[in-house]
Amino acid sequence: MKKRRLLLIGCVIAALLFAGCKTNEVETEDTTSSSTTTQTNTSSNNVTSGTSTTTTGSESSSSTTTTDSSDSSSSSSSTTSDSSGTKDYTADNEALWAAIQAARKAAIEAGAAEANPVAWAAAEADYEVQKKIMEAGGSSSDMSAALKDLNYRYQGLTALANAQKKKAFVDENEWASYNRASYDDGSKKVTDLTDPLKTFESGKAFFDTAVAAEKDFDTVINSAYRAIAKEERAKAFEAKKQADSVKAAVSRKVDYEQAVASFKSGDSHYVTGNLKGSIEDYIASRQAFETLFAEISEARAQALAAIEAARKRVSESEDVALAADKEAPLGNAQVEGIEAEDAKLLDDDDFAEAESAQAAAEDAIEEDVE
Repeated sequence: MKKRRLLLIGCVIAALLFAGCKTNEVETEDTTSSSTTTQTNTSSNNVTSGTSTTTTGSESSSSTTTTDSSDSSSSSSSTTSDSSGTKDYTADNEALWAAIQAARKAAIEAGAAEANPVAWAAAEADYEVQKKIMEAGGSSSDMSAALKDLNYRYQGLTALANAQKKKAFVDENEWASYNRASYDDGSKKVTDLTDPLKTFESGKAFFDTAVAAEKDFDTVINSAYRAIAKEERAKAFEAKKQADSVKAAVSRKVDYEQAVASFKSGDSHYVTGNLKGSIEDYIASRQAFETLFAEISEARAQALAAIEAARKRVSESEDVALAADKEAPLGNAQVEGIEAEDAKLLDDDDFAEAESAQAAAEDAIEEDVE
């Protein structure tokens, strides 16, 4: 009897346990279904609104992306992004690489390899590294820092080469004294830029220093041009006054006007900042005025010499005549070849033949008239 009771109680407990498990399973399924529904709705809302929220089993990007329902993948119209939203820098890298190519070409043409062989070799080594990356298809990662630095180094080497050429030009013409401060500053920068032991924190720093050095020598050259232009203008003006003293504007009008035009052109170029052009014009004007003065003066000198020679000949003739009169005066004696004052040189004519000729002519006219 006791065994039956225990068996009955066990069956009841088992039944209750079975019923409880079934209820939990149903509740779990309901909860899962509800969660799935909520997730689906949320995903749908994200796609519709175009947000960048990531949901399980799908990819999304900015509001400009177009969703492909077949594979739930998207792409931007301007950049390409991966599932994490990382930007693709391939296009930007290619643009920077094109700029590097142009900067490198300019550096080669400027003679950058000779300007600083060490810096050039370092830039070329970096160039080969970046070249391999770009030729292999480039990189989608941001390479702007390395590429910009290389670009600045090539541009800096070009500026250095130009600065060295301008310094040599100043030294050749001995123009340093026209602006000693700028010359010294530029020279120091060039020394630093070409010192193998001198380091620069970046390509941009090297570039800035090289550009500043080139500007220093530009300042020296412009100072020299300005001073020389003033000197040549003063010389041209003095030459003009000399030409005016010999009336060049009258005797050589065309040439004189051309010289004046060159002088005015020099003034125009000086005002507009073309100092080298103004110097050339002033020199041309000065030379033209000097030529006019010299040629007109020479012509006048020759004319005066001819007049003086003529006067001298007349004076000498008078002196000879006076000396002859003194040495052998003519007096009243008869001179062979010279007739006497009352000598009869021609026989008298009674004009009888002339009257006969006139009568014959009158007869002929009358005959012609008839």
